[in-house]
Amino acid sequence: ICTGDAINLFSSASNTETLINPLIEGSFDPGSTFANNGWNEVNGANNKWTCNAYAGANTGMNSAYIGTETSYAGTANASVNHFYRDVVIPSGSTNISLKFYLKMPTIHNGNDFVRVYTTTTAYTPVAGTTPGTGYTQVFSYTTPALANYTLQTVSLPEALAGTTVRIVFTYICNATTPFANPSIDDISLTVNKANYSWSSSPAGFSSSLQNPTGLTPNTNTTYTVTASAANGCSQTASTTVTVSS
Repeated sequence: ICTGDAINLFSSASNTETLINPLIEGSFDPGSTFANNGWNEVNGANNKWTCNAYAGANTGMNSAYIGTETSYAGTANASVNHFYRDVVIPSGSTNISLKFYLKMPTIHNGNDFVRVYTTTTAYTPVAGTTPGTGYTQVFSYTTPALANYTLQTVSLPEALAGTTVRIVFTYICNATTPFANPSIDDISLTVNKANYSWSSSPAGFSSSLQNPTGLTPNTNTTYTVTASAANGCSQTASTTVTVSS
């Protein structure tokens, strides 16, 4: 580079920590109630979220779906129902990723929705009410129809690191035909929880960011990063930037 040019440093090392396990609590297989799986349900009288095997599953046996223990279908009743879970996001987490599999063979485009919101523990969803103030909508689905379970990926903001986030899944039905029938399975939430330590030779630069930006070295400089995990494992790598006068 030339003197005065800015550079960005990048570390690809990561340490993935699973906060919602898609094979356990995210699979709904530990039991046939939301409470058995560590989730909370907020249902009205109709179009209830149900935890059972009737809608089939992406893996395992159970899923979370709209219906009853003996039906998998929406009905002609205006409804807003929810299920949610609180998750502690460790400080310093990056690449916060929410994934789940959605099946919705019947849709009503622009009228019936599956949505996902984040909020704090100060806000609890209410049956019959679409989340508003205090909630951030991070996902919305209405079309096309999904005959099979299909992976959905949502990147959550890194500003959630160091907080307890309430993740809310919501079904909204406007009571006009056809009636959407979503089913959700294998929910996962993962973060990158590596700790980063950058240094330079000649000395003068240090950073704990994964990818520091805007550096302007004025002489040939070697940058070294060590990424470490809580279990004591670590990786170290270096790169040298040559500066032309």
